[in-house]
Order: sequence, then C-alpha cells, then structure tokens
Amino acid sequence: MVQNGFKIPESLDIRPTPFGNGVFSTRLINEEEVIISVPSNLILQVSTVIGPDDIIGSRIREKVSSPIDVCALFLLYEKYVNGIKSYWFPWIELLPKTLSNPLFFNPIEMHELRGTGVYEMTSTFEDTIGKQYNEYRSLFEINGEIPEKISLKHYKWALGIAWSRCFQLANSTSTSAERKNVGFIPFADMLNYQPDPLSWGEFVDSHYQISTTGTIELGEEVFFQYGEKGNYDFLSDYGFIVENNRNSSVTFDLYLSNEDPYWQEKLAIISGQLTIKPYTSTDSKKGRWFEVPLRRTDPHFQENGNASTMLHFLRILFSTTPQELMKATYSAEFFISRNNELKSLEKIIKMCTKKINKYPSTVEDDKKILKEREGELNFNEQNAIKFRLEEKEILMSALEKTERYLRQNNDNTALYRQLLRKQGDETWTSPRNNEETEN
Repeated sequence: MVQNGFKIPESLDIRPTPFGNGVFSTRLINEEEVIISVPSNLILQVSTVIGPDDIIGSRIREKVSSPIDVCALFLLYEKYVNGIKSYWFPWIELLPKTLSNPLFFNPIEMHELRGTGVYEMTSTFEDTIGKQYNEYRSLFEINGEIPEKISLKHYKWALGIAWSRCFQLANSTSTSAERKNVGFIPFADMLNYQPDPLSWGEFVDSHYQISTTGTIELGEEVFFQYGEKGNYDFLSDYGFIVENNRNSSVTFDLYLSNEDPYWQEKLAIISGQLTIKPYTSTDSKKGRWFEVPLRRTDPHFQENGNASTMLHFLRILFSTTPQELMKATYSAEFFISRNNELKSLEKIIKMCTKKINKYPSTVEDDKKILKEREGELNFNEQNAIKFRLEEKEILMSALEKTERYLRQNNDNTALYRQLLRKQGDETWTSPRNNEETEN
C-alpha cells in the first residue's frame, strides 16, 4: 500500500483504546492541516477491487447488487483466502477481531433489548444473513471446492465491518446513482466517533483527505463525525450509543393502502414533502409501507410552526377530501381540519401506548438497574439497557405532550381555535369558518 501512494503521517499513531483502535496525535497538529490522504486506487469499492481477470470478482459483480455486500464479500475473500498475500493486508490486520453490534450479542445481551426496534430488526436479520450466506458462498468456489474459511461466522464478521466502516463515496457534484456507492477507505476508518470533532473529510483530486478544523494537542485522540444518526443506527451498525443523542427516534411502520381513493395523490404529496421513502415494491398497483420516525426532539409543533414528520405524515394519511389534500400539501405549516388533527393526535397516543406496553421493564426499572449494577454490566448490556430506556423516554415524552395538549383542549372548538392560533392564520378562527372547513 505504501508503494501505491499511502503512508500514515508522522503526526499520527494508531493505538488501542477501551473501544478498539484509535488515532492519536504525535505532535501539535494545526488547524486546516491534512492529516490523512488516501489515493483513490486504495479505496475498496466495486470499481477498484474487481479486476478484469478476477474470476471471483467477476462473479460477485454479476450476482451481487448491494455495494455494502460487495465490500463485505471482498473483505471476506481478502482476509480469509488471500491472507498475507492481500494487497490490503496491513489495513486488514488493524481491523477489530470482534464486534459489538447486536448481531454479535450473546443471548443475555439480546435479552436486554427486548421490546426495542433493534431487537426486532436483529432477530429478523439473523435469518436474512443466513440466506445471503447460502446464496453467496458458491461465488467463492475454486476447482470445485469452497475454501473452509468462507464460513457463516466469517461472513457475519465481514458484513459487520462493512456496516461500521464503509464510507459513502460521494460529494456535492455526485449523481444520485453515485451517491449509492460506498467503500472502505483504509486507515481513515480508524478514527473513532465524536459529535463535534476537529476534523472533516472530502475528496480532493484523486485522494480522500481528512483535515483538521482546529488545533489538536500532542497525545490527543483524533475523532470524526459519522453523520447525523440516531442511536438506532449507531447501535445497529457500530455497536455503541451516544448519550442524549438529539437525532434519536422511534420508528413506526405505517401503511398507505392502495384502496384509499386518494392514495396516489397522497403518495405524491409524501414523496414531495417528506424525506421518508416507502420500503415495499414500487409496483403502482400495491400499497406502501413507510418507516415514520417519532424523534426525541419532536414537540409536534416546532418553534417555527412546522409539524413533526410523524404528525405531517398522519395529516396526509387521514385526509379524506380533495380540499383536505390541497391543504395537506402544506401540512407541515397548517393543520387540515379539526377531525383530521384529532385523528392524527389520537393515532400518536395509540401507537405510543401500544409500543410502551411491549417493553418488559419500566423507565424506573431501567434507571434502577443502571445505577445498582453499574460495575456488573458489560459494555453491550449497558448499551442495550440505555437504548431501551431512551426509546421509552421518547415515547413517554410524545405521549405526555399529546395527551396534555388534548386534555387542555377537551372542547373541540377550543382545540380547533388554539391550533389555528398556533399556526398564525387568523382568517380561519371564526366559528363560521370553522364550520365550513371541518368534516
């Protein structure tokens, strides 16, 4: 790798930390200093790891569509088949041997995740990974045999590494197709996470460079930002959580039925107004499932008057007339009708209550466990309990805000008028206008 243009700068050193390897400064590093520069030919992605005469690479390119899976399969091949002969051996040797995301939890650790979205995802994905492995293992066949080390255990390890270490290989000028491309950037992936680090990365010419945004003192660890993610993603992909994470959320699966007379119009509004995407077939004759987040910071109405993503989605979902659909186009700013708003808020209450009742412990139970067993719990157990506690606190907060809001306005007309005042549209506040716009 050194012969092909890469070297670890003298200003950095890779050292062990309680959470794996980390990158530390060996001298004072100044602001706007380039600390890591990786040539594009050393980035492990589809275009660089598949050679024209590479039989296994050609099979993977032909049969595997997911860029993450491609990276995992090549890592599997480079580590367990090529070994010391691998072009990327120096980097592979620095990768962690064990991982701490829930896919690698033992039964006791998984037990602590019961009731959470991560528990449901992991339980489902175990089967999916087994099926993937059975489908992919034949790609490694050489002279009628599959190498012994191409095992399910090693495939899970490679997949876990890909989830936690692949970068999105895109910049501001990339096309939508290019934004889907991911890859390993050796040594740049050694930087541990911090919400507000003194570094940032970008592509400059034919290199991926990480530069500093402030001064880093001698001996300090150098951190990196992994993106605006909630703890669901951090725990699932990386195996850690961030305390008081403002991006955390609880997601709900909500269905837009194709039997809804306005379902195509609603689908168009959702696609145009919200960042959430359907995760079922794109067949226009079928309905759509959406993962809709209820975020930690959602008060339902933001300070600028905009509704949360959840409330916005429900307003659209419960629209029943062309007039309401017209208003739904702007429903992040304006509510639609009294009945629509009541249905939306009541739906939030029902969903949160049902979800809370799935957990085997209460908020008080979790806080007590974390306090009384502080020295006993291992890293994964602590993360699992903190994560389920966070989910409950998000749900309880949303439930409390919604119930209080409805309780304070148990008269429908009073509720309707207060909603209007919150939105700042005084033209809708007269009783006559209320009657005309309500269902």
